[in-house]
Amino acid sequence: MHINKIGHHQQHDDQFQIHRPKGSGDYLLLLVFTPSQMILEQKKVIQISPFFILYNLNTPQIYGAWKSAYMDDWIHLSFNTHDLLMLDKLHIPMDTPVSIHDAEELSDIIKAMVYEFHAAHTFSEENLSLYLHLLLNRMGEYFYTPNPSPYFSGMNKLRGTVYNEPYKEYPIDDMAAALNLSRSSFLHMYSSFFNTGFHADLIRARIEYSKELLISTGFPVYQIAEMCGYHSNIHFFRQFKSLTGLTPTQFRTRKHS
Repeated sequence: MHINKIGHHQQHDDQFQIHRPKGSGDYLLLLVFTPSQMILEQKKVIQISPFFILYNLNTPQIYGAWKSAYMDDWIHLSFNTHDLLMLDKLHIPMDTPVSIHDAEELSDIIKAMVYEFHAAHTFSEENLSLYLHLLLNRMGEYFYTPNPSPYFSGMNKLRGTVYNEPYKEYPIDDMAAALNLSRSSFLHMYSSFFNTGFHADLIRARIEYSKELLISTGFPVYQIAEMCGYHSNIHFFRQFKSLTGLTPTQFRTRKHS
């Protein structure tokens, strides 16, 4: 595999749009941090939570900002047959947005890759290859479970919905019923699959969403709390500080300084 071009934390305004109806002539990996919209199979898709997508060769690349400023990491790639077999082994899909709970983990790898790409070190090419394999392995982990279960697919889809729409209400009994599980079985399986409880995961999803709104919009903090599904500003402030160590205002100030 070969990296043709690469960028890290590229920022644009709320009018940013990419329109490549015939693709870019190579494979494109996007890691998107902000709410965005795209056209996939001639349908408009809105993504609220951070996600990655790997565009196949010649797939139309039509995407951009949605109601706020836009930020992403991106890599234009060339793959050979062996590389494509590796992607298949990792179960990484093409042309499919994949919601993720820790975009910065992947972004840190891309940041190191950008440095190596522009460096003139003796082992830059080898380092880039190692970083790229690490990045793809990390992406592949989103599709791997050590204990396959007939409930995992439905549970994983549910988790993607939670991270994509964290501002909604998610009654435990309703979600359990949708998967034909009891309340206790649902909570036990969720914790087993994702190493975190459902309520803790929902809080994290809401705080991650609030961080993006704090960075990319000018909405007041109390309004962002409501947009993230909170009915109490105090409850939002406490959970935000518990996870980040900062108040929402402190977080916004530091990101904008």
